[in-house]
Amino acid sequence: MQVKELPQSRYLLVLDRDEELVSTVTSFLEERGILGGTVTGIGAVKNHTMGCFDVEKREYLKRTFEENMELGNLTGTIGAVDGKPFLHAHATVCGPELIAFTGHLFKGEVAVTAELTITDFETELPRAEHEEFGLKLFQLAPKDDSEE
Repeated sequence: MQVKELPQSRYLLVLDRDEELVSTVTSFLEERGILGGTVTGIGAVKNHTMGCFDVEKREYLKRTFEENMELGNLTGTIGAVDGKPFLHAHATVCGPELIAFTGHLFKGEVAVTAELTITDFETELPRAEHEEFGLKLFQLAPKDDSEE
């Protein structure tokens, strides 16, 4: 992976072929202590798993794609769970038919390259498990019981 520090608390990451995208980005966030921010990117992936959350079942419906696909868009938020970075990323990918698939990105290997921009908000954005859904959602302010 190549890293270029940019002005205004931003970074350009260029991932190499066969690097695992989610774990590589998460390791970078840990090394830099980034606990709040955003990530965007493009590139190509393979052996990647994406999913769509089923609210009724409280679980992700997952699909794994083994073939090389264009990563037309990666968009994500960075928060903190138990003081560690938590990457929540969604991706849009397509194969040679140019039919797009999109969803939550669980994992994926870089097929050619991945060019990512990370913006560090320089503040911790905490996430905590949401009782109804069982997902780690942003908890930006204490819940006010008087609003219920």
